[in-house]
Order: sequence, then C-alpha cells, then structure tokens
Amino acid sequence: MKNTLGPWSSHKSAVYIHSPEYEWIASTNRLLGGMPEDQDREEANAKLIVKAPEMLTIIKEMVSQYSDFPKEVVEEVAPDWYYKAVKFIEEIEK
Repeated sequence: MKNTLGPWSSHKSAVYIHSPEYEWIASTNRLLGGMPEDQDREEANAKLIVKAPEMLTIIKEMVSQYSDFPKEVVEEVAPDWYYKAVKFIEEIEK
C-alpha cells in the first residue's frame, strides 16, 4: 500500500493533502474519532500527521544503510532500532 502523494499541509486542526489524484481535507478530530482535549493537541496531531510521509522516508533511508551487508553481518551489528524500523515499514506497506 502506498500513501497519497503530497504535498501535505496543515492549518490549525485540519490536514490538507494536495495530490494529483485528488484533494482531501480532514480535521484531526474526525481522523482520531473523538473530541480533542484542547486546540493545541488537535493542532499538534495535524502537524504530526502531515509529517508522517517524511518520517517514513527518513526511516527507510536509515534502514537502507544495512541493505548491502549479508544477513549474518546485519544480525551481528544492527542496533535494536533497525529491527523496529523494519517491522514498522512492513506494517505500513502491507
């Protein structure tokens, strides 16, 4: 599964996705299924959602540093975050 191409942006509690396929607008209140505790939290959630595609790209870049090593070497030298990141990517892209 692939995320919708951006750019993504936010304003207050709304997330805007401006895609060649379509334009989508949603409030974090509707996305998260409830009333936000306060406006600051709702705005912070919108900013986090907007940054999700960029965060995924960064995580993939970090994981790719180990792609040229044999599996045995990766198992020996890869830090704990590597395995968490691989699982995270797999869960998002299934």
